[in-house]
Amino acid sequence: MSGSANGTSAPSVASVASGMRPARDAAAGADVLDLAELVGAVRRGWRRVLLAGALGLVAAVAVVLWAPRRYDGAATVLLRSAADPSGSLLGRLGVPAELAPGALGAAMKSPMETELQILASQSVLGAVSDSLGLQVRVLEPDGRAPWTLLAPRAYPGSFRKLRLRFERAGDGYRVTGRGVDARIAAAQPLSLAVGTIALAPGALPPRFEVQLLDREDALARLAERVHVDKAGGEVARVGYAAPDSLSAAAVPDAIVATYLERRRTTDRGVNQHRAEFLAAQVDSVARQLAAAEQALRGFQEASGVIDPTVVGRLDLEGMSRVREQLLATQVESAALDQLLRQVASGTRTARQLAAYPSFLRSGAVNELLAQLAKLETERAALLERRTEADPEVVALARRATELEQQLEPLGTAYAQSLARQRGELEAQAARFDATLGALPASAQTFARREREVRRLAQTALALQTQLLDARLAAIGEGGEVRRIDAALVPKRRAFPRTTVTLAAGLGGGLLLGVLGVLGGAFFSPRLSGSGEAARLLGVPAVPLGAPSPLFFALVRRHGAFTVVPLDDPALGERVARWLGAGVGDASMGDDDSEGAGAGDEHDLLAAAERGGRLAPPPARLAVAARPVEGALARAGHAGAASGVAVLAPLQTHPAATRALAGARPVVLAVRAGTPRAAVVE
Repeated sequence: MSGSANGTSAPSVASVASGMRPARDAAAGADVLDLAELVGAVRRGWRRVLLAGALGLVAAVAVVLWAPRRYDGAATVLLRSAADPSGSLLGRLGVPAELAPGALGAAMKSPMETELQILASQSVLGAVSDSLGLQVRVLEPDGRAPWTLLAPRAYPGSFRKLRLRFERAGDGYRVTGRGVDARIAAAQPLSLAVGTIALAPGALPPRFEVQLLDREDALARLAERVHVDKAGGEVARVGYAAPDSLSAAAVPDAIVATYLERRRTTDRGVNQHRAEFLAAQVDSVARQLAAAEQALRGFQEASGVIDPTVVGRLDLEGMSRVREQLLATQVESAALDQLLRQVASGTRTARQLAAYPSFLRSGAVNELLAQLAKLETERAALLERRTEADPEVVALARRATELEQQLEPLGTAYAQSLARQRGELEAQAARFDATLGALPASAQTFARREREVRRLAQTALALQTQLLDARLAAIGEGGEVRRIDAALVPKRRAFPRTTVTLAAGLGGGLLLGVLGVLGGAFFSPRLSGSGEAARLLGVPAVPLGAPSPLFFALVRRHGAFTVVPLDDPALGERVARWLGAGVGDASMGDDDSEGAGAGDEHDLLAAAERGGRLAPPPARLAVAARPVEGALARAGHAGAASGVAVLAPLQTHPAATRALAGARPVVLAVRAGTPRAAVVE
């Protein structure tokens, strides 16, 4: 077969010991790859391998210089779920806790997976995009976060990507883009068709370029760069691949903060919502209770009824006493009035007033009566010695009369006092009557207001109890969720790494070069070397001009053989000359020796020298190249037992195949690049 020692394409030789019988195993040999063949194929294509490695290295350098930068940031959050109620249920049924996941857990999603989906949901990412202004994509300069150039704003609606270029002009910037040519200043936002943009505070570069994305495109771009997965156990990791270092840390932190805020507000559990509802009800009932208590107090102050039962009993007792006093006063007043009328008419004396029971209890009346009794005693004693005209008797009688006259004014005054007392008692009795008459209505109103206060107080107490239970339940509901590690601003870019990228480019280029060489060698429809020819035909093969001691030893052992070219007569002559020189004699027989050129003769002489050193021939072989008929006759003639015969090509002279059936060994000459199918056939 082809392929000289220096790797260039050249004819090769395949030798068969007896006819073409070993070619029966060619199909089996075609499926076997030899390591030596692989190495040989790589050696023959070493230039292509090195070229592929150089191209890979150049591609790696281009990636390092011009590929978009990527910075990775990550934050971690604890998502510890509450105790699974199914586990406690199985425990009550007597099932071990270890069997709970197999019994019920397989049919339910893990709470951890649910929280991971919430972390990467569109609602969370949308809130993060609005807060950081991620609908703005920075094109120039590299490594700047979008909120450092434009203030974060939301741009609603759907629109085509809008590219804007900002160039400093005076104290502001000139903004140009598709349908936009305006100026913008730090304190003057600019209204566009997609929304309003405003410059971010702080130092800004002299020129920069951004691209505005609609919400759908921005969320899709953000979702592609966000990675939420389990870091281990019940800890979730939120990562973000950003074109700048600030966004790499800000986006994961914003996602975690938004998620925690939602857990405290929107995504709270049932017990938390129940606690909030009960808290609102407690406040409402407390206000109603305060209003009811204030109304009861106002009614008590207005009506004077603190407790209808007690007030009614006291009023009844007081009215009874007043009635008794009034009755006694009326009786006494009537008796005294009658006595005074009798005294005034002269049917009774003033002294008889002193016998009135009420006067007997009076100290003044008793004093007057004592003085009258003393005067009467003295007058009676004087009348025993003197007459009634006696001046002393007359004086005593006059003094007694004066004392009696003092009794009548006292009686009149007492009668007037009884009249006033009777009037007061009658007024008190009237008031008691009025109070007792209004008491049923007051008692009804009081009972209603007091019942309302009692009902609201009991309701407030029950709600407070339920609120406490709900808050205690809400503490453990949903497990423990908190931030563990905040994302840090990366100091180095994650891609491209110079050393890794260059090594990967060089290694990848070399690997692709080797694979390309092997693929071209073993998947090409044409022969690539002598090893492949040997594998296809199942016979020994050697490159033309290469030193091969074993091959020449095989030729010397047979002594005579026939060279059959596949398609080129000149190739058969060259092989015959090379074989003849290799076994010890480079002279040509007959008159066909002038077939080889000067250059070929030089190659054959060099090959003969190498072959001669490796395997010295024991005999001389003659090389003959004749027409098909002569060659066939000579191949079968006994006189040609020692020599080399060259037949016509097989593809142009099918009759040459008859020589292959003899006992004479055959050497098949095939050029590199010949179709494999033609060689096998």
